[in-house]
Amino acid sequence: MSVAPQRALRCLTFALACLVVTCASATTDVSAPGVAESSAGASDGSAGNAHDVASRTTWCDVAPVLVAKCQRCHGAPPEHGAPFSLVTYEDTQRVSKAGQSHFVTIETVVTDDYMPPSFITLDPAIERLTEAEKLRLLDWCRAGAPGPAEACEAP
Repeated sequence: MSVAPQRALRCLTFALACLVVTCASATTDVSAPGVAESSAGASDGSAGNAHDVASRTTWCDVAPVLVAKCQRCHGAPPEHGAPFSLVTYEDTQRVSKAGQSHFVTIETVVTDDYMPPSFITLDPAIERLTEAEKLRLLDWCRAGAPGPAEACEAP
C-alpha cells in the first residue's frame, strides 16, 4: 500500500478510536465522594482527603502538559485526526455531542493510557506522559478542571 492510503487509514483509525472512547466514556460516572467538600482540610488538623490535594492542581499546572504532550494534534485547528482543540481553558470545558465535557474525556483517555497515542506515527515520535504529568492531569480533571484564578505564566 502506498504512503497516502496508509496515512488516510491511520487517520481514519484514530478518528474512529476517538469516537469509540468518547461514546464509551459518555456513561462513565466521574463523580467522586467528597468533591463538594471543602478543600481546607479536615477539622482535626489532618491533611484531609485525596481530593484536597487534587483540588490544588490548577489550569496553570496542566497547561504546560497540554502544550508539550497534547497540542501537537489537539492544536488550533486540530490535526492528525484529533477531534477537538485543547489550546485554551475554554476548550477543555466544551461539551461534546455526547454531552460530555472535554476534560472528562481527557480523564478517560489518560487513565486508559490511550492518549497520547502510540498507534499514530509522527516524526519526531509522540512522547508518552510521565507519571508526574499523568497524575497532574488526572488530579485536575477529577477536581472538576478548575479554571485559572489569574493569568498563567507562558509555558
